[in-house]
Amino acid sequence: MSMNVNKFRAELFAGRTARGLAKQSKFDVFMFPPTKIFTRFSLTGASVLKEMRFRVENVQIPGRSVQSFPHKDVGYNLPREIGYQAQYEPISAILLVGKDIGEKKFLTDWQGLIVGNHLSPLASNSDTLVGYPDDYSGIININQYGDDGFLTYTCVISEAFPKTVFISPSQWASDDFHRVTVTFVYRRFWELGTSLLNDPKALLGQIATGAAVQAVGKIGQNALQSVRNRDVQGILGRAGAVGL
Repeated sequence: MSMNVNKFRAELFAGRTARGLAKQSKFDVFMFPPTKIFTRFSLTGASVLKEMRFRVENVQIPGRSVQSFPHKDVGYNLPREIGYQAQYEPISAILLVGKDIGEKKFLTDWQGLIVGNHLSPLASNSDTLVGYPDDYSGIININQYGDDGFLTYTCVISEAFPKTVFISPSQWASDDFHRVTVTFVYRRFWELGTSLLNDPKALLGQIATGAAVQAVGKIGQNALQSVRNRDVQGILGRAGAVGL
């Protein structure tokens, strides 16, 4: 059977009707930090979050691995691997930094909700207290677009927070921009495909009703209730705060 080149080209490049190929450069990222960060630290709220969308130069779409152990059905058989737990791998992102180094401060302030705000000369012992997960967990949305600018995929990362933050070195030999690298850890993620496109408010509303989550992930009722009560309320509230 010979290969039909025209069918091959049509599958890859025939506009929105074809799946085509995803380009690494066609993305943006929304970070929804815990709302407490705006009351505890000196951030400008909506303007910071809108800018962060276009400051993320590089980001990993998350993956996961399955932890397993070898098992023999009987003593003389070859072993087979038995899976028992999912492990969600950390993701990293690289952000372009403004002249006030605000992106780094934003992320270290976020860390302050986790381990205490002891980056101030006025810090006291109470500023070293560890925070509660509900107070420092946030949400990250990674969106993929086609060449025509239409949204084709969204990955929602739940209960995320920045574990490591560091900035590129200052050096006289370079006139390049500063960048800050951050590693996020999180509890889980879910993925939304091409059936929900092009309208961020409608997309978030679909998540809120549970229709999108049921269609894509088919998760259990308890998990769905958790999504409604915590993640989605956070997404909708923070999206409204930044004027999406």
